[in-house]
Amino acid sequence: MTGPPPLATPADAGRRVAGAHAVIRRGDGRVLLQLRAAPPGWELPGGHVAPGEAPSATVVREAAEEIGCAIRVERLTGTYTFRGLRHSRDAVFLAHLAGGAPVRSRGVLALLWADPGRLPRSLFPWFVARIEDALAPAPPGGRPVHRVQAIGPAAVLGHGGGLAADAARAVAERVRPGPAPAGRDGRVR
Repeated sequence: MTGPPPLATPADAGRRVAGAHAVIRRGDGRVLLQLRAAPPGWELPGGHVAPGEAPSATVVREAAEEIGCAIRVERLTGTYTFRGLRHSRDAVFLAHLAGGAPVRSRGVLALLWADPGRLPRSLFPWFVARIEDALAPAPPGGRPVHRVQAIGPAAVLGHGGGLAADAARAVAERVRPGPAPAGRDGRVR
């Protein structure tokens, strides 16, 4: 068998996990998001699971590559199967910083410690439920949730509208007179 063993859930047992993401939470409850250039939008740190790699190892590796710091994985909070325009399966883990401060990498335009109740409109829509699931108390028995997430034209158009609104707001903030925004060195505050 090639690739990591599947994370078994009744809904899609046997399907290989293709992606893994971390909901990195700090003490004040905020979660770390990264703004990617391609495809454009806010997302959780993470990425593709390499052949033979455990999904939990993927999020540790991706955090080091994308945000330049170590994380400690607390628990698997859910598995998610896409239906519609995308067809893959992801694992999401709750994690905390274990060393270093987040810094933008080459593929990351910005970092943001976001209040879970005020997420950017241009966050990829499937991450909202994933963040909520990760921050919810662990269910009895500790079993992670499983969701099938429909990604169709409405989700894509909604994301595009949110991206346009966030871009317009960012441009408006940059053209206002005053001191330069903090964080130009790439460090998130």
